[in-house]
Amino acid sequence: MRSRAKLACFDKSHVMQGTVWRQPQKATPELTENRPPFRSAHSPSDTRFILNATLLKQLVLSTLFVVGLLSSANVFAHAGQVDKNGCHFQKSTGKRHCHGNPATEKRLAACNKKAAAPGDDDVLYGRVVSVTDGDTFKAKIQGVVMNFRMADIDAPEMDQPFGDEARSTLAAALEGKDVVMLLVDNDPYSRLVVQVWIANLHINRELMARGVAWFDREYAHDDCLYQVENEARDAKRGLWGLPLEKHIEPWVWRQRKRSGASAQPPRKSPAVDARGR
Repeated sequence: MRSRAKLACFDKSHVMQGTVWRQPQKATPELTENRPPFRSAHSPSDTRFILNATLLKQLVLSTLFVVGLLSSANVFAHAGQVDKNGCHFQKSTGKRHCHGNPATEKRLAACNKKAAAPGDDDVLYGRVVSVTDGDTFKAKIQGVVMNFRMADIDAPEMDQPFGDEARSTLAAALEGKDVVMLLVDNDPYSRLVVQVWIANLHINRELMARGVAWFDREYAHDDCLYQVENEARDAKRGLWGLPLEKHIEPWVWRQRKRSGASAQPPRKSPAVDARGR
């Protein structure tokens, strides 16, 4: 180890491999005289770029503001709360109206479209092997049996009025037949939600026209089947020919069962029945 005395004899120079390295000298007036003049961080061209960028930012913000105003005007122009599918009931007419989403209308608004074809995007093709109830069935797709649910409709449950009739109607239409299905969504029970065709016959619409199901207003993405339901209701076809007290929406029926309440509505007194006839 080197002693302090030996280290003290060295000045601030350092010897490395026979070459003397000295600390850099401090700036002197002679050294600073030849330095280039100080240049601003932003040249005139840079300044023009900053100004252009600022103007562009203001233009973008102004455009977004105008778009926001137009969107707000469109919302306030339609009375009634809009649901997650962009649909609502207009207070002035009482009719359901859907604004629609351009990104999903092509896939979901199938009520008035031509039949889907095998090979199209999101289209499945197979044979129906069994029908569970009025709006669910099983079909074999490329050798695999899968569970499906009809889109935009909600048929009576098997233990409620018209449940058997709804299942029989769907079975007569689908069982053992080849179907083309447009995939719409997946439901919480791992079923594929689909629009269904046999040749050019749109089965979802046909069920509604025969009055064997309700329009599924909470999950539907298009309101054309709502109009079909109204036509069947006015003509008293299917379940709409039942007494009024048996018109229980399937989602209400299921909720009553989950809550432990009686699914059947309370019986009316003879006096009320007499007045209602």
